[in-house]
Amino acid sequence: HDVVLVHDPELLPATVGLGLRHLVWDVHEDPAGALVVKDWLPAPVRRPVAAGWRAAEGLVERRHPLLLAEHAYADRFRRPHTVVPNAVRVPADGPPAGGARLVHVGNLTLARGSELMVGAARLAHAASDGAITLDVIGPARDDASRAAMERGAADGVVTWHGFQPAEQAMARLDGALAGLSLLRDLPNYRGSMPTKVVEYLAHGVPAVTTPLPLAREIVEQADAGVVVPFDDPQAVADAVLDLWRHPERAAAMGVRGRDLVRERYDWAKGATAFVGALTDVAAERSPRR
Repeated sequence: HDVVLVHDPELLPATVGLGLRHLVWDVHEDPAGALVVKDWLPAPVRRPVAAGWRAAEGLVERRHPLLLAEHAYADRFRRPHTVVPNAVRVPADGPPAGGARLVHVGNLTLARGSELMVGAARLAHAASDGAITLDVIGPARDDASRAAMERGAADGVVTWHGFQPAEQAMARLDGALAGLSLLRDLPNYRGSMPTKVVEYLAHGVPAVTTPLPLAREIVEQADAGVVVPFDDPQAVADAVLDLWRHPERAAAMGVRGRDLVRERYDWAKGATAFVGALTDVAAERSPRR
């Protein structure tokens, strides 16, 4: 191979000793920040392990090229690196936002708001006389999230599709009332743009998001959704009920969101920088040279 591209940081230790000078780490998260919510790691050792991970990041940086998915990640590293922001494929067109169907795409964990979204959907379902329901596309990563989805499905509030291939999952966004991104206020999320927010807007669907900095910025800048407080299911329900009662407002938000994503987060533009960066690595480091 000319280039070995690694996304998951957990895979980096597996590459030690393999002599992969042409390995590129594509940084899409902050593993040290994520350790605060890892239940499998005893609380007293989380900070020391996080410090150890920061040291390991420095070692990887000295040995391998990096790509960064967020400008905010640059503060973690000593040298400048190419930034290729999270980008999505923007459909040419699609149905306007509206109806009574909420959507969520992505992994399900308590930290990502799985119980919160079911609670909010339950409140909205009751207040709309059963009209509003929630489509969830993604696998449950913890027992509590799985139980929440199963209870919601049993009560007719949630349709849980589980994991689906990207093309099939994205198709379910079209024509929805709103997309939910209810991540909690945790270090791993504060410097990242939730990709699901960009995906919702790309499909002309307003985003209902907690006030993480980058998610708040894109939604408020385009007036393409609603920012709700952390851990507040009633606020989420009120937001989606307002959109349901004013479908023209939801549709207008969807148009503005799609326009902004097409301008700033369209993969058709970001792909050039991404391919260019990997081409440079191959030219310098490929073992086939």
